[in-house]
Amino acid sequence: MNQALLDYLEARTQGIKYLMAVPSSMQGADYVLATGRPVLYLGGFMGADQVVTADDLEQMVGHSELRYIYWDARAEAILESGPISLRGLRPCALRCRA
Repeated sequence: MNQALLDYLEARTQGIKYLMAVPSSMQGADYVLATGRPVLYLGGFMGADQVVTADDLEQMVGHSELRYIYWDARAEAILESGPISLRGLRPCALRCRA
């Protein structure tokens, strides 16, 4: 878990439903355990299930339910080969290196 990322998110997501969205539970479980806050697993447990669409994400952002998407090289590989595509989604992602 990246403590700097967690501190950043906690300071900027008060009143927001999800701490962040991640490609699969493997990237987000530690953040749920550390905070007790929900993290949206975009591709389910292993990143291979379609949990939400790009339209769903855009709506969540518009309704102030989601503000950040954790994105790294692994996330890109999972999402591009998985059942959902974020192409066309307006920029709302936080890029962070662990």
